[in-house]
Amino acid sequence: MGPVEYKNFTLEYLSYRGKVICPFADPGVYSKAVIKLKDNEKAIEFSWTPLHIHMIRKHNFFEGKGSKYRLEPELLVRCLFA
Repeated sequence: MGPVEYKNFTLEYLSYRGKVICPFADPGVYSKAVIKLKDNEKAIEFSWTPLHIHMIRKHNFFEGKGSKYRLEPELLVRCLFA
């Protein structure tokens, strides 16, 4: 399946074989996938994985500053809530 348009967003879900576990040793496994979001009006793009959702919810962990996989909280707020 390709990208999906919803309101001013373009979303794409890319799935890969296998599972990953929490690096903080919490129970559970998470799909290997990347979800990409583009706000077409604000020209903001970012991506995340199912593990990111767990890491933010359970550990308040957005990845380290400068990390390729960092989800910048200010960017998320500006895109999703502003």
